[in-house]
Amino acid sequence: MISAVILVATILVLLVIVVVLFFVLLKQSRQGRSGNLNPASPSGLPQPGDHTAPSSPTPRFQSTPPSKSIASFSAKSPMVLTAVNGSLAGQQFHISSEGLRIGRSPDNQVVLVEPMVSRQHAQILLRDDTFVIFDRNSSNGTFVDGLRTSERVLQPGNRIQIGLSEFVFHSEGSPWPRTPPAESGTAAALPANFGMRSYEGYQLGPLIGGGGMAEVYRAVAPDGHLVAIKIPKVANDPYLMRKFIREGEAIGSLLRGHPHIVQVERFGYAQGSVPFIVMEYVDGGSLRERIRQPLSEQDIRRLVGQTCLALAFAHQNKIVHRDIKPENILMTTKGDVKVADFGIAKELSGVTVTHKGPVGTPEYMSPEQARGEEVLPASDVYAVGIVLYELLTGRVPFPRRTTIQDEVKQALDVVERHINEMPPRPRQLRPGASDYLEAIALKALEKQPGRRYKDGGAMAAALGFTPVRTAEAYAGSPVKLVIVEGLKRGQSLSMSGDMLELSRSQLDPDDTTISRRHAVIRRRGDEFWLEDASTNGTWVNGHRMSSEQMVFAGDHICIGKSVLRLEK
Repeated sequence: MISAVILVATILVLLVIVVVLFFVLLKQSRQGRSGNLNPASPSGLPQPGDHTAPSSPTPRFQSTPPSKSIASFSAKSPMVLTAVNGSLAGQQFHISSEGLRIGRSPDNQVVLVEPMVSRQHAQILLRDDTFVIFDRNSSNGTFVDGLRTSERVLQPGNRIQIGLSEFVFHSEGSPWPRTPPAESGTAAALPANFGMRSYEGYQLGPLIGGGGMAEVYRAVAPDGHLVAIKIPKVANDPYLMRKFIREGEAIGSLLRGHPHIVQVERFGYAQGSVPFIVMEYVDGGSLRERIRQPLSEQDIRRLVGQTCLALAFAHQNKIVHRDIKPENILMTTKGDVKVADFGIAKELSGVTVTHKGPVGTPEYMSPEQARGEEVLPASDVYAVGIVLYELLTGRVPFPRRTTIQDEVKQALDVVERHINEMPPRPRQLRPGASDYLEAIALKALEKQPGRRYKDGGAMAAALGFTPVRTAEAYAGSPVKLVIVEGLKRGQSLSMSGDMLELSRSQLDPDDTTISRRHAVIRRRGDEFWLEDASTNGTWVNGHRMSSEQMVFAGDHICIGKSVLRLEK
């Protein structure tokens, strides 16, 4: 009996051993089959969430997140950057659990002593079980597969462009694509009625401008006045979409009302998804066309002075344009300047060189931007100095050399001359040029920002123009409210004194949602303030007022069924 019990126990123990061995061998077999694709992680690799990175606002347009298998692959595999172009070509850089820093400063793990690279340019970090690249507010941008980005989850095979250098992100020991991928970016999912002439209440006209990011159409607003509507072309690039939205929501309101800045009249979303910007229509072309015509000293001084007035107001509001060039200086039929593309120009103005050629306009970039340093109001002054130089001579100070055949080398040559060469004096190229304007141009083109005019206001003053705040531009002249919707549409209410009262009797005697004394606009020095005194509320640009607030030219004020637009 005892021997039988011992026999049964022995059999059970053997069975347990066999089962354990079976599962151990099965696990090893599975690891062996996947070992070439997913080698063991390096020792000490932190768990997801151990590293933090700068947060960024959630864009309305999101790029498609990587699948779980790709994300897991990225985090657990030893990953590297291989330089395929630029000064480090052929070198490989391991991305440790602490990440990888890239820039011109020697304290980075990847040191790029090249033009257009900032001291602290970009960083790769581990976040939520994925490797993510962050642009560290560089002057000229970080590009992944041809698209500029501020933050992007990396996947094996991605190509990263920083300055003149190009890297491939891939698993150590694995092959990587030898040819660059096709440029990504798809057209925005425009509403179904986009092909029609009606767009969100506006009647679309012809295409009048555009670039890689957006198209601009001439259109007729519901009240009959001409406008320009900007619609994005790319919907799957969160970085660019965030900047487009910023131009419409924030920059447009900050710079509203200045007579020499293109005004943003409205920002909205077509069918709730595609953003669009409605701007004032400027009907006289750009300064590029005027450069081809002979201009007097007085005309040049006026055109450049008005440009500087626009920049002075932007600089007062802590906004640097970064992309001043003749194409962004629009003209009215009366010959006045309207500077365009504030806000969005800052994010799109960086210059780099991709495998397809240069991106950006190196002819108008400042030396500090060429070095990848911080861009200042004095950087805008340098660009205006180039425009002034071009008006005086008919050419930019550092044109591309046709003796250089390669387009990339041409652009790089221009960048290096901005850093190292002084331009020829304008009167050497055109002896009849004004010595007074020549002196202003050369001061604006000093290599060191501290030796230039400090901002647009200082350069405007040198040209004989006094910078003014928004309302000062039309102080002393009558201000009016044009009724664009309601019973008295087309009529206007003039404000020639310091106060204008808005009431039911003025707008619509039968509209009981308007109070007898509904709202008051007051002039206070160089500013205009709107006070709501009603029961049912007053709206400014679609938002109900909660307290007294400043209003600007172009603002839309809704009172009952009536909508009024403030104009000078």
